[in-house]
Formats: sequence, C-alpha cells, structure tokens
Amino acid sequence: MKTYSNLFLIPFVLIIFFSVFSGFTKISDSFLVEELIRERTNILHGVYFNEIQPEKGEQLLYEIETQPLLASDIKTLREYADTDMDLVKDLEILVLEQTSGLYGYKSYRADILWHMRGLDGDYIQSVDYGIVLKKSGSGYKLSEFNATNP
Repeated sequence: MKTYSNLFLIPFVLIIFFSVFSGFTKISDSFLVEELIRERTNILHGVYFNEIQPEKGEQLLYEIETQPLLASDIKTLREYADTDMDLVKDLEILVLEQTSGLYGYKSYRADILWHMRGLDGDYIQSVDYGIVLKKSGSGYKLSEFNATNP
C-alpha cells in the first residue's frame, strides 16, 4: 500500500514544483526586460541632456545591447544635435508577452506606458513594442526595440 501512495505523491510534487518555478521565470523575464529598457532610456537621456559624454554612452550601451539595436543607437548618438526632446519621467510595462524563444533569442510583445514631460507639461503615452533579447555570455542583451504599428 505504501508503494502506491508514493506513485501518486511523486508526480504531484513534480507538478507543484514545475508550476511554481515556471512562474518565477516569467517574473524574472519581465524584470530583466524592464531593467534593460530603463537602463537604455537612462543612457540615451544622459547623453541627450549632456549628463554623459557620448563616448561613455556608447560604452554603456555596449554592456546592455547587441546588434542591430546597438549600431542604430550608436549612429543616433553620433548624429545627435541639440533639439527639444521630451524627458521620460518614468515607464510602466503594462503587458509583456513572450512570443518566441529559440536559439538564444527571446521575442516579446510589450505595451509600455511612458510618463513624459514636454514643453507643454506632463503627459502619458502608450506605445506597443516588439522586443528581442539575445543571449550574450551568461545573460541577455537588447537586440531589437521597435514600436509596432497599431
């Protein structure tokens, strides 16, 4: 009788184990994506508002980005001329859905709420994005960050 109870107990424990820990990976992915986007935003704004030298900004981007996003952001930084740019006060990821995960890449669809400050005052803007992370060493870097058409 004792042997049969173990046959039911082991699958039950495995189901609970995988259910609990699969939830942690989603939280972890969400946290990672949000942190990479926040860091990218802080670096770009630091350069745009003359708080970070452009060369230092490129080095910082290299730590969190990979191609093709890295090349695009470096080109933008090098071509940057003083303009009136709105300040990002904060961001909230409202929706983050993983759409695929193959060969060292993770793709997501995200809806981000940007809290902005412009010449006319504060405003909020919601934008949908396609986000791709690429495995680099033991972690992931931003590879693509594109606004999608509604």
